[in-house]
Amino acid sequence: MPEIIIGKPSFQFDQGASGATSFSLQLSGESTERLAEISQEVAHRLSSVPGLDAVRSEAGTGDQEVQVIVNRDRAAQLGLTTQEIAMTVAGAMRGDKLPELRTSDRELTMRLAFRESDRQSVEDLGRVPVMLADGTRTELGAVADFVVKPSDREIHRLNRLTTTVINANLAKGTTMDEARKRVEPIMNAYPLPPGYSWKFGRGFDENDKAVQIMAQNMILAVVLIFLVMASLFESALYPLSIITSILFAIVGSIWFLALTGTTITMMAMIGFMVLIGVVVNIGIVLIAHVIDLRAAGLSRHDAILQAGRDRLRPILMTVLTTLLGLLPLAIGDAQVGGSGQGRRTTRWRAPSWAVSRSRPSCRC
Repeated sequence: MPEIIIGKPSFQFDQGASGATSFSLQLSGESTERLAEISQEVAHRLSSVPGLDAVRSEAGTGDQEVQVIVNRDRAAQLGLTTQEIAMTVAGAMRGDKLPELRTSDRELTMRLAFRESDRQSVEDLGRVPVMLADGTRTELGAVADFVVKPSDREIHRLNRLTTTVINANLAKGTTMDEARKRVEPIMNAYPLPPGYSWKFGRGFDENDKAVQIMAQNMILAVVLIFLVMASLFESALYPLSIITSILFAIVGSIWFLALTGTTITMMAMIGFMVLIGVVVNIGIVLIAHVIDLRAAGLSRHDAILQAGRDRLRPILMTVLTTLLGLLPLAIGDAQVGGSGQGRRTTRWRAPSWAVSRSRPSCRC
């Protein structure tokens, strides 16, 4: 991007629970102004945390506005009221709505207002004519003063609490759990005023909730698989021997995740679900052949050994095809739904000395 003299662009990447890249922290309290001050200081402290990029507070400074302060004594001498002055300002800046113009094929909304070129600055506002009771005119600047200052801040509430959010991007290779462990000691040591509190943002709650739901789904999947196999084998022993193999597979997967430094996220939970299907499929192929050999008259020991020899090649083919099919997804950086982030937001923040176009406001 070309250099922007009066501002600095920053980008925010948001993504769902499949691998969140956005970090957020919530500050709650009574005063919006106090929260804005605290959030700026907290954002400054968190900017030094490894793994957090573009730390910023969502507490804005408010838009620049023009406050019209009526000189009541001067207005009373000219026979004007604050309401009349306010209506004059509103008509000059927003215009007065006129009756609709109806043509043969459509209706046009008509509005009477100043030209855009005549309402660009505070000086233009001061030259707005104000009609007096005797039919003469005076300028708005003769009966009012103009002050350019930031407007009131927006009040954001979460669970009925006044809240300010601090957002940051997670650096590549940094997980939500790692960011939590680094930020928590800093926030616990920060002296918040009485009545103010902090908590991690919605992304952490959604991630924990998603992992909990996936764990429940895994338990439900195991129960349903057990019921289906019990009905097909007409036995509870054979399905139980297959179900126990899932525990060994999951333990091995957790060890592999620990060796590779991979965090158990939503995608890892989905991998566990896929693993359950593969392991159960292997167990069904092996146990079904053991049952057939037992029916043919072999002993239990001989049937198990013979079934292992007969089904080794089909099982290896099934496992290797699954492994090779998922290997590109495992070693690549592509994400489900596309290679980019789930949502991208571009933000532009101007420094305090860059005054945006003012909007009028009458304070009487």
